[in-house]
Amino acid sequence: MENRVIKTDCLDLLRSLETDSIDVILTDPPYNIKIAEWDDFGSNENYRKWIEEWGREVFRVLKKDGLIISFSGHKTYHVLATGLENVGFKIKDMVEWVYWSTMPKKHNLKSCHEPIFIGVKGDVSRKLNTDNVDRKSVV
Repeated sequence: MENRVIKTDCLDLLRSLETDSIDVILTDPPYNIKIAEWDDFGSNENYRKWIEEWGREVFRVLKKDGLIISFSGHKTYHVLATGLENVGFKIKDMVEWVYWSTMPKKHNLKSCHEPIFIGVKGDVSRKLNTDNVDRKSVV
């Protein structure tokens, strides 16, 4: 199998894929935390609608029991999870990427984690294969 990087709009690519053809999709979409123009959806409602737009296509292309793994921001995880649940994903789990942080800026605490949504298209009781997880490094 050939690996390649494709630079395109994710919706264009998703729409070109066959239904029920992908096992896992890993994505790191914008978080709607307004760090730049591309990350500002105006409101959480607009953000949820955008998530549902690409989420429907991801749901379509994933095989039965396929997984979506999506990074999120700590302040907008609930919007991502709701949007993906609205298009049919069942929430399998939420894991955290925890990292060391610098000092807080101004009067705000600095986030030291990013939630990661794990959703399944089919049976949420499906056991995930964790044979390759280094359990010594899991906290």
